[in-house]
Amino acid sequence: MTMVEEIIIQLGMPDGTSYFNRGTASGTQNTHTNSQTYSQAYFQETEGERKRFYRDLDNNVIGGVCSGLGYYMNIDPVLLRVVLVVLFLAGCSGLLIYIILWIVAPAAKTPAQKCEMRGWPKTAENIEKFTRRI
Repeated sequence: MTMVEEIIIQLGMPDGTSYFNRGTASGTQNTHTNSQTYSQAYFQETEGERKRFYRDLDNNVIGGVCSGLGYYMNIDPVLLRVVLVVLFLAGCSGLLIYIILWIVAPAAKTPAQKCEMRGWPKTAENIEKFTRRI
């Protein structure tokens, strides 16, 4: 049962609801079990999830470098675009920096990579946000 609870904490509930808000059959919550698993899940999410730099193809203008860098640094991508344009117009190597980052940085194509780019845990709830329904 412990292994099943650990898997549910990592992936989330199949119906998309939060594991910590669920109740038992009578509608009451088991607070002792939930508080223990919540503290374990909080530790895993805060210590285990780190952001990675990817190019964001969903919010891109040219190659997604500024959008991905914005997620990585918690800065508005428009501000980064303005800084790179100013560097380019000032005679600095703004364009060269952009092209190098475009070549070096991988694109976030899968839902798991998009979660890593944002620093979100790779749970079923977060991965569902990036799946396309036809």
